Amino acid sequence: MYQTGARRGTFPRPSLRERKKLQTRSAIINRAVELFNTQGFYNTSIDDIADAADVSRGTFFNYFGYKEAVIVEFGRDLMINLTTQVEEQIAEEVSAERIIYRIWLEVRSLLEEHGEAVVVLSHELLNPEVERAVRAAQAFTLAELIAKIATTGQRSGRFRSGLDAGQFGQLVANLIIVSVATQYRTNDMAAADAYMRQSLNVIFHGAMPEGVTRGDDWTK
Repeated sequence: MYQTGARRGTFPRPSLRERKKLQTRSAIINRAVELFNTQGFYNTSIDDIADAADVSRGTFFNYFGYKEAVIVEFGRDLMINLTTQVEEQIAEEVSAERIIYRIWLEVRSLLEEHGEAVVVLSHELLNPEVERAVRAAQAFTLAELIAKIATTGQRSGRFRSGLDAGQFGQLVANLIIVSVATQYRTNDMAAADAYMRQSLNVIFHGAMPEGVTRGDDWTK
């Protein structure tokens, strides 16, 4: 079962009411993700989710304004766990290129585990309705995380000092998001992985200063 991410740091113990609200939120997200994976996102109604989570339709809307909002919050929890993994690798001085490639591997793993839920998240991030896309991006802050990795790469000398880390982060995040949607539609993981390696190789080549040794050891 999917587990919502634990918040990092030291905080006062939540009140009983707050704990119950968190439990209800987690139950709705867990049941929704399970239903999306077993019967499909578009075949799952809000009533289905409410029934599975043992809450009323009204309670569902107290937590989520629309069905896709459940997936946005699912993405927020995934992002907490992903950020923790990245911070640990930065502390271990893993190269920026390798950390970014490992993000792709982790997202690919999440796609295999959670299927349609991850694809719907990618669609929300690319939603033509700006407000919805912004809301999703504020929850699943992948571009910001990759920008942080790029900044680390600049400090280590792997990436050019003049590189715009923010634009770099957005470029790579979009590449990953689009690859997720494409891979799910084609059901060809090997092709998606080969495309990602090739694309990242080109991007890294452009991000590195002259004299830096290039190679594909970041895929190991």
